[in-house]
Amino acid sequence: MINDKYYSVYFDFNKSTPIENSTAAIDVVLSYLRKNPSANLDILGYADQVGESEYNEKLSNARANNVKTILEKAGIASSKLNVVANGADTSIQKDSEEARRLARRVTFRVK
Repeated sequence: MINDKYYSVYFDFNKSTPIENSTAAIDVVLSYLRKNPSANLDILGYADQVGESEYNEKLSNARANNVKTILEKAGIASSKLNVVANGADTSIQKDSEEARRLARRVTFRVK
């Protein structure tokens, strides 16, 4: 959560590269970090419930690390960024394609 709003970066099924139209969230986070240089950030990666838990853990980690790399390339120090791989988001309806689409994401938590 940043300034009382949630920002998410979304991913296609089985992919760790953000979908093009969700990168605006990265821009908001980047702007926030530049304006608040003392802030640290958790980058929380998630997968949907399709597949084995071990695979989803790796995929959620890859997603969060890709977003971290984007922020680092934009000039944010690695020491300010913490990757958290959360694996599959089990709070969503597994049988709903729309819910699974929303589960494939990276969110942020300012510390």
